[in-house]
Amino acid sequence: MSSGMRRLGPLLLAFTVVLAIGRAECPLAYHGTIENTVQKLQLDWYLVVALIRVESKFKPTAVSEVGACGLMQLMPETAKEVASRNGLDFSHQMLFDPSYNIVVGCTYLKELMQRYQGDEMATLAAYNAGPKWVDKWLNGSAELSGDKIAFQETRQFVRKVLFYRRLYRALYSIPRTLFRPSTLMA
Repeated sequence: MSSGMRRLGPLLLAFTVVLAIGRAECPLAYHGTIENTVQKLQLDWYLVVALIRVESKFKPTAVSEVGACGLMQLMPETAKEVASRNGLDFSHQMLFDPSYNIVVGCTYLKELMQRYQGDEMATLAAYNAGPKWVDKWLNGSAELSGDKIAFQETRQFVRKVLFYRRLYRALYSIPRTLFRPSTLMA
């Protein structure tokens, strides 16, 4: 092993440990379903996994205080409407099926993204607070800014999702094979 590699070894080891801790805090589950759904709907994979992380921490049985269900924390009435518009079956129990929840949640996210012409802040605020509130906050503006979001919970939700998207991008855009021990010592 060269002296340059010996000097890099501790740095790469530290980076690998930080990466492992970060990935433990930002887990990935249901990767295949998420990947297929975001490709089909042309959504940002990192945005979807960040949304799931913030909404449920990847717990498919999560239920909020207001009754939102599953990985993407869908309100049953909203999920029923989205399912109906898109020719999907619906039952309250189906919201706890990870694949179904991801499909319906991503479909709803895509509908909001189209409604707000790609404005991620407006889309995420509508996902959390509802489109009626976002329409009121926009009040004819083209884009929503954080200071226009009247609900602190919704402002925090948007900030958290955007933060976790950056974190997921940093943690998962690096190929795992780069940090295999055999690669480090080559």
